[in-house]
Amino acid sequence: MKNVLKICIILIILINSFCIAKSALVPDDIKIGLFYEKTAKSSVTLCSDGGIEIGTITEDGDFTLEDETGKKEKIVVSKGRKEGSVHIEGYGEIGSKTEYPYFRSKKSGGIYVINVDGTNYRGNIEIRRTDESDMTIINHLSMQEYLYGVVPREIGSGSPKEALKAQAISARTFATKNYKKRLSLGFNLTNSTDDQAYGGYDWEKSSSNEAVDETEGLVITYKGEPINAYFYSTSGGYTESPENVWVSSVPYLKSVPDTYEPFIEGNTTWEVTLTADEVKQCLKSKDIDVGDIVDLIPLERSEAGRVTSLKIVGTNGEKIITKLAVRTYFGLKSQWYTINSEAPKLPTDDDKQEEQKQKEEEEKKRLEEEQKQKEEDEKKRLEEEQKQKEEAEKKRLEEEQKQKEEDEKKRLEEEQKQKEEEEKKNKQENNTSGDNEDVLVINPNEPGTQNIVIAPKNSKNRVLKIIDAFSPSSISMDRGIVIIKNGYMAKSSNTVFVFRGRGWGHAVGMSQNGAKGMAQNGFTAEEILKWYYTGVEIEK
Repeated sequence: MKNVLKICIILIILINSFCIAKSALVPDDIKIGLFYEKTAKSSVTLCSDGGIEIGTITEDGDFTLEDETGKKEKIVVSKGRKEGSVHIEGYGEIGSKTEYPYFRSKKSGGIYVINVDGTNYRGNIEIRRTDESDMTIINHLSMQEYLYGVVPREIGSGSPKEALKAQAISARTFATKNYKKRLSLGFNLTNSTDDQAYGGYDWEKSSSNEAVDETEGLVITYKGEPINAYFYSTSGGYTESPENVWVSSVPYLKSVPDTYEPFIEGNTTWEVTLTADEVKQCLKSKDIDVGDIVDLIPLERSEAGRVTSLKIVGTNGEKIITKLAVRTYFGLKSQWYTINSEAPKLPTDDDKQEEQKQKEEEEKKRLEEEQKQKEEDEKKRLEEEQKQKEEAEKKRLEEEQKQKEEDEKKRLEEEQKQKEEEEKKNKQENNTSGDNEDVLVINPNEPGTQNIVIAPKNSKNRVLKIIDAFSPSSISMDRGIVIIKNGYMAKSSNTVFVFRGRGWGHAVGMSQNGAKGMAQNGFTAEEILKWYYTGVEIEK
């Protein structure tokens, strides 16, 4: 009996330990960078309705109170004279490299809110100064309070409740997974879409706060670990696999049809026109120089239809860019586009046809395996028989062929020698100047257009190189100059490229507009998340 009791106690301890580990999966608090690096502040104004406790905090979280302000009193904080310190008008200088200036808001109206240069945030403000930099402004608050300012900023507080809950769980999961992403800067995440858009207290609404509270502690996991819960505005009808956008594939991020995503003009479909000069400038900002732009040619597309490889043709050469660059280099909304043609169409998604196709493929594979085995067995038998015959015949033919080849070789060598001597004389006569400098040929028959051909100067009968993009249908010579007739002509001054596309964002993971559409059609937050993230669980 004692042994049974002992086992029960051990099991209870293990279960409690497991629950504690699970509850600790989501951090209690988080630090958000409001102003940092290039946006760091030389001075900042702070205020709180309940007043502010002024002090310092260590890396371990130990707070030392130095002074405090009155209710609604504004204080101006600027860089101090000592390394790591700040100066507060009317209060003096605080802080160092190891004790960071810290401003704790006092409760007012039941909440802790502090104003930073006109914007309200829950929680407290920490200021850090790296060597020779302005002040990094950090908002320190609880995870729940942080999500209050993320969910409405990301998906909109007016979204259906289940979509808000799906966004809350995704945002909490992303923050948990990427908690250590920005530690080198002194905080966890930024307040921008580089991580997640965070608007602070001013963005909060009761609908989105309720969604955060009702999903408290919930995260999306794959094999027990929080996932990288990527999300974006609009897929355009089909989500994308990460290997077509970034680097490697991820088992829980697969391309799926976005059937319920509502049509939104400018998001679902869009159009952007860039001149050749504008394209050239876009590429120049990325240190790519191929001369004047002649053509942009999509080389590869994903199964969903997005461009994954783009060839840039210029007067000075070519360049191939891939994956996310085909979108970001030109400031486009997505990788799903065409150039100078009709907008991309949605892939067909008939479930019955897909199911039938799967069955046919499985049956075909089974029959192919059976047939393959039969053929391999028969092949081995025939090969053994044939091998003996071929080896005997091979020896006989090799001897005969060897003699013939030796005789033929001698004869051809004599003929080749005579031809080379004759060709050498002809070349010397044709190339009278000996100058092989490349020239740029302009077709005089097409005003305002430019055909580019690289040819040896004074050449009478050959072209050294013709740039691919022009694909001329015919070439002729006139007094040693190459002339292109009826070929593709690029207008070097007025060429434009019209990008017609679908979707807005990287398209990996959850579509926010798609989540709204699914919620409007009766799907729960869990069903929404399990559609966009393959094989996952929702747990605390």
